Amino acid sequence: MLAPFAWIAGIVAPLRCAACDALGSSLCESCSAACSNHGPVTRAAKSGAPFTVALGPFGGALARAVRHIKFGGRRDVARTLGGLLAGYIAFGADVIVPIPLHPARLRERGFNQAALVADAVAATLGIPIETEAIQRINATAPQSRLPLAARRANVRGAFGAGPRASEVFGRRVLVIDDVVTTGSTLTSCADSLYACGAEEVIGAALAIRI
Repeated sequence: MLAPFAWIAGIVAPLRCAACDALGSSLCESCSAACSNHGPVTRAAKSGAPFTVALGPFGGALARAVRHIKFGGRRDVARTLGGLLAGYIAFGADVIVPIPLHPARLRERGFNQAALVADAVAATLGIPIETEAIQRINATAPQSRLPLAARRANVRGAFGAGPRASEVFGRRVLVIDDVVTTGSTLTSCADSLYACGAEEVIGAALAIRI
């Protein structure tokens, strides 16, 4: 049964597929298959970057859907794609940590897209989520606006221990982002988590730029 007034919202602002704009759902059946039929895509651990798994390469329907999360705040799409991503996470983890935003960026945007995805993965897998284990201590420039060569330097030292850093001590941590390009952000987060005593850090994202 629909919650009170939910049917009205469905009429006034009906759900549209984030990839093809078809009416009826956050992600239609065809686009859902297109977002996940390449996966899982993995990137081996290298140069400090953790092993990472993703739904697929960044492009096509998946890229369009991810943009609706990041720039449109489509929580429904984050839940859908996060649930699909959870199906590709075949390794155990003790706690999930979403890539944190700097407080100023969070206030500006109003949400953390990585946290939206992490919430869905955590709910699907039954793994606790910890949003305050590490924090972004530097207001870095958006990675997407920088050339590849500058991205590692941009996020070096960008993260530090948060008020609940002890929650990752001795634990296997799954770090979640929306899109991974060079892996520099994941690497910087992993460095901070290891400094907090994490036993192992693994990465997951909706998409990897190949």
